[in-house]
Amino acid sequence: MKNILRKAIMRYHNEFFAMSPEEQDNWKLSEHDEIDKQVREFVKKELGHDDDNNDHEKVYEYNAIMLDYLGIGPNKFMMNEFDWDLKTANTDSLYTYNKKYHEWQENACSDDENFDDYEKKELYNRFANWARAEVDSKFYYLNLDSLQMWIQWQLDDISYDWMEKHIPHDYVSGKDDGKKVEGGSLWDMRLDAHGLEGWYEQMRDFGYKWTSDQYNKHEELGDVVFVVDKTENIYDPSLDYIFGSLDVLKQLSFRDFIQDAEKLKGDNDVLMAYRDKVCAEFSNALDAEFEKVKKTAPNVVKLKKKMKVVMSDQALEDLGNME
Repeated sequence: MKNILRKAIMRYHNEFFAMSPEEQDNWKLSEHDEIDKQVREFVKKELGHDDDNNDHEKVYEYNAIMLDYLGIGPNKFMMNEFDWDLKTANTDSLYTYNKKYHEWQENACSDDENFDDYEKKELYNRFANWARAEVDSKFYYLNLDSLQMWIQWQLDDISYDWMEKHIPHDYVSGKDDGKKVEGGSLWDMRLDAHGLEGWYEQMRDFGYKWTSDQYNKHEELGDVVFVVDKTENIYDPSLDYIFGSLDVLKQLSFRDFIQDAEKLKGDNDVLMAYRDKVCAEFSNALDAEFEKVKKTAPNVVKLKKKMKVVMSDQALEDLGNME
């Protein structure tokens, strides 16, 4: 534990250091908002870190220090999700967690009046979660993904690059963009594909259907966990944990996640060969479909019911700050 954090905890909750490791972990996952706020503000002040300043070095340093305050178990693991609490941490396996989340999603869809003909899906691996932990004594951001979700991210990149190359496009302000109305301003952004809007929409829809069909195959590569280092710079250390099957989740717990995954490590050559195969199939399918699409009128788009999108002034300001 870094001295900055130790000083903060000593000041605002020195009883922490009298607890056993198990008691400390349970306390971390209980509610104590005022103490949390005080500890966070103390650490940020000591680091000179400002929430409005997205300096990657400062954000990394702060997150790495705070992992000792938030993470549990031998590798200080924490889910970076809204439902990360003591109940979730004590779930007997990631399989049980996935099953509960699956049932919640399916019930929500079947009860929604907008999905009258919805048919509940059989249980499958839905993992697409963020986490943090220490791996080999170093701080990492983690992506916990099912195989099909991880492949989906690769296909999204291919789709984006393909569209940029073959149908360059942008979104520009429409005639009503920024118009003041009750509750804020209209957000009216229009596709500009330089006269190829019809082709763009056809290829976008084709790509979406192809990748959705691929996802829904729920293919598996065995009861293993693949670990891929995605680190691009020292201030964004990142590891992908890809679950090769649904059943492998039965052998993984949250409290000992890193150690459990290490015992189940798969051969990354197998994963990459599968990725390359699926990506090549998608690229070839895009090229073949585009040859058909080019025989249609490039600027004819399907008529759609227009929706008015009203955004508050603060939301518009936040969007501007993201650019």
